[in-house]
Amino acid sequence: MENWKDSRSVFWTLATPGTLWMFLFFLIPLGFLFVMSFGGKAVIDGQVSITEYDFFPPGLENYIRSFEFTYLRIMWKSIWVSALATALCLVTAYPIAFGICFAPAKWKPLLLLLVILPFWINLLIRTYALIAVFRTQGYVNLTLGWLFGLVGIEFEPLVMLNNNFAVIFGLVYVFMPFMVLPLYATIERLDRSSSKPALISAPRNSPRFLKSRCRLPCQASSPVSFSSSSHALVRS
Repeated sequence: MENWKDSRSVFWTLATPGTLWMFLFFLIPLGFLFVMSFGGKAVIDGQVSITEYDFFPPGLENYIRSFEFTYLRIMWKSIWVSALATALCLVTAYPIAFGICFAPAKWKPLLLLLVILPFWINLLIRTYALIAVFRTQGYVNLTLGWLFGLVGIEFEPLVMLNNNFAVIFGLVYVFMPFMVLPLYATIERLDRSSSKPALISAPRNSPRFLKSRCRLPCQASSPVSFSSSSHALVRS
């Protein structure tokens, strides 16, 4: 329908379930957390309670405490981890997206399916599967140990869990499709005449060359949107 006012009953039938879901499971919990931020742990019989909160009188102690060095260090770490994960995802995803765009037409659906396939598996299961890959007796260490054994070198298992490497790798692993798909959609809409073969033969002041100068800026929205989402996940 062109205008929702022309069929209000259809509009409210479709909009009401999603609106109620958003209100009940997002806005209300978020508002409750906002109220809790002005309170603190309740003191019962001289002991600090673990589950009970005291909301009155409200105060700003929690917000003032957020400027302590410990919390500032945590926020700074979340920023540089998300920035590094974004950069690694961009470096890895851009060639993949570019390759899919210029792949033969019969291969594009299969390549896109390989990118989308991880969405068919629960995120928690995919993340926990990395433990089997990176643990001390995981696939990576076992493979490296076997290779080192072939040349007679003693191999000490690498520690690849519970550290910054595991966090960054997990972010790149989880968010890679979210970087590949927007880049693919953006590159696919670009003028193919500004591809590399055309640039080689085009003068620097030609329209083709000038169009190619706009390629990366036109695709900048994908990394920016990805960076905000990865930063939110690191903070959580």
